[in-house]
Amino acid sequence: MAQKIVLLSGSICVGKSTLTAGPKNSYHARVIKTRELLDIEAQHRFKVLSSREEYQAFGELLDFETRGLWVAKALSELLKKENHEFVVIDSIRIPSQIAAIRQEYKFAVFHLHLKATDQDLEERYDARPPSFKVDCPIFCTSWTVSVAQRVL
Repeated sequence: MAQKIVLLSGSICVGKSTLTAGPKNSYHARVIKTRELLDIEAQHRFKVLSSREEYQAFGELLDFETRGLWVAKALSELLKKENHEFVVIDSIRIPSQIAAIRQEYKFAVFHLHLKATDQDLEERYDARPPSFKVDCPIFCTSWTVSVAQRVL
């Protein structure tokens, strides 16, 4: 069973995936993209997801149907197959997903919500390759600068 689970959340291009390199390289953490957890749930429904839009729509459907509990369920299933002491999840989208994982894993769970200025988010988004861009911009709310400090 995982001894430490770090949940990352934040806007697109805020640096969640970049932040995972530290725990992965320094502590041999297993980084789990939400896409992996979506694939587990899709297999149960004999569904094949291929595009970013399909993953997004399926995740929203699961959030609606299960109120976010699907993430904890898929994580539990994955961790039964793979034994890791330290896990980082990139990324969590809604508070009920965090609550479900905390319910399952208690004090092993740490949540980091990353923030950046609108300008930084737009610059990072513009620098992305076209295949990593989504059709609609996600920069609809005001963000403040936040520095993620090492909690490990």
